[in-house]
Amino acid sequence: MWRRAASPRPVSVAELGGPPAGTKLASLADLESREALVLTFGQGREAREVFLMARQGEVVAYLNDCPHRHLPLNFHPEKFLDPAGTRLLCTNHLALFRIGDGFCEEGPCRGHFLTPVTLRIEGDAILAG
Repeated sequence: MWRRAASPRPVSVAELGGPPAGTKLASLADLESREALVLTFGQGREAREVFLMARQGEVVAYLNDCPHRHLPLNFHPEKFLDPAGTRLLCTNHLALFRIGDGFCEEGPCRGHFLTPVTLRIEGDAILAG
């Protein structure tokens, strides 16, 4: 029997080797014509990818790291959704996550969460949180 893991503490872009809080990362317009926007912070072995998505009037951001084997969720650039477009898909192990909170509903990491990344929205600007 599996048990539900606690939602991970959100991480800041600065913790991932990126710019400090308040730095503009993108604009809402950058998300309009794509499924997701991938940003890389840090360098070399310390590089970490974050993906941002605009869904149902909200912007979500997660570390691109499946809690099962700590591999990126996507094989194709900026493609993170299942075929129905309703959940995030880890293409390595076919795990399915809710978009709104990153909770894994199906797959080998069922009951665990993606790591959220803090953001702020000011007008059209998406800022590091």
